[in-house]
Amino acid sequence: LFTVMVGRIISSGTNTSEHQEIIKRHLKQYKGSIVEYTSKTFIATFEGPSKAVFCGSDLVKAMRAINAPLSLG
Repeated sequence: LFTVMVGRIISSGTNTSEHQEIIKRHLKQYKGSIVEYTSKTFIATFEGPSKAVFCGSDLVKAMRAINAPLSLG
């Protein structure tokens, strides 16, 4: 059962390399795979919904800490 996560960075900042590093680190920690990544959005897959939910929760906190709010679905 694969779960898809779609994220959008709501920040107006331009530090996309820092954003990308944080996102990649969290996806790796929760065994997610990046399907597509742009400067403002990303699509990832997970092997199950619980990994996606826990990753999303931690990712929102991490991005908020650097003033880059994130919207996930």
